[in-house]
Amino acid sequence: MTTNEDYFRFAKERDTMKDNVKSLLTRFPQCRESYKLLLFYYWHYIDGMISVLPSQLTGKLSSPESITRTFRAVVSDNPRLQPTAKTKKQRDTQLERYRKYYSPKN
Repeated sequence: MTTNEDYFRFAKERDTMKDNVKSLLTRFPQCRESYKLLLFYYWHYIDGMISVLPSQLTGKLSSPESITRTFRAVVSDNPRLQPTAKTKKQRDTQLERYRKYYSPKN
């Protein structure tokens, strides 16, 4: 029997980032609710991060922006992988606060 780590290490060689994110969302539904958890799982299972040592991380991990952007593309194509309504509402509220705070004042 293969382990999750073996599966994802193999997957990295043959799949795109989109396929990898879709795999993580399917195998670990809790990643749908947390970008931080999705990033950690991606870096651990896909990029092979074993421990967090800054000197080893530079340039070796996929960018958070690419992973979260890919998450949004995957869930738009696969509604069953969407986060819960509660999580969506929290994200929308946070986005509105961000826009209000950072938008140019008229």
